[in-house]
Amino acid sequence: MTIINSVEVFPLKIPFIRSFKISRGYVGSRSKPGEHVYLKITTSDGVVGWGEARPMPAWMYETMETVYTTLKKYVAPILIGKDPFQINRIMYELDRALAPVVSSGQPFAKSAVDIALHDLIGKILGAPIHVLLGGKNRNTVEMSALISGDPETVGEYGKEMWRKGYRCFKLKIMGDPEIDYRLISSLKNSVPDAKIWMDANQAYSSYSFTFLLKKISDIDGIVCIEQP
Repeated sequence: MTIINSVEVFPLKIPFIRSFKISRGYVGSRSKPGEHVYLKITTSDGVVGWGEARPMPAWMYETMETVYTTLKKYVAPILIGKDPFQINRIMYELDRALAPVVSSGQPFAKSAVDIALHDLIGKILGAPIHVLLGGKNRNTVEMSALISGDPETVGEYGKEMWRKGYRCFKLKIMGDPEIDYRLISSLKNSVPDAKIWMDANQAYSSYSFTFLLKKISDIDGIVCIEQP
C-alpha cells in the first residue's frame, strides 16, 4: 500500500512585479515580497505532491511563521504513514489536532495539505483533479486579470491586460465610495467592454455600501461584488 513517507515545508518570499494593495493594506511590492509556504509530500513509491499556503496577516491571523510551525510540528507527524487517498480521514485528524473552536483552526495551513494530497492522488492515478472531484462541466475557464492601485494605474494596467487577451477584470476596491467610484470608472473607461468583478475584502459596512451601489448603478459590465 502507498503511504506518506516524508513531509517537507519550505517558507519562501516572492517579490511582486508591481505594488499590490487591498482595502486592509499592502499585500506586497518589489521591496516587500509576498510570504508563501510550500508543502512537499512524498509517498513510499516516490510520488510527490505539492501544496501552498499564502497567509496574509493584514487579512487573517495566520502568518508565514505560524503556518510553517503548524505544518512542521503538528501536521507532519499526523501525515507520516497515512494513506494519501484517505483525505477525509486526514482532515478529520487535523481538525482534532488544530480544533476549529474559538478560531477556524489554522485554515491556511490545512489548505496546503488539501492541495498537496489532491496533487499527489492525481499523479498516482494519472488523472486531472477534476476527475477526482466528480468530472468537469466545461472544457475552458475564462481567466481574469487582478488589478489594484490608483485610478491612473488601474486604467493603464487594464489596457495592458486587455491587449494580452483578458476580458474579465477583478478590481480591488478600498471601502470609500468616492475613491472606489473613480477606480471603477477609470477601469471601465479604459476597457469599455470588460466584465468587472469588484472585491472589497470586507471594507464596507452595510450602510456605507449602499452609497457605492447608488454611484455605480449606471455602470454596465459589473458582474460581481465580492466580500463587500
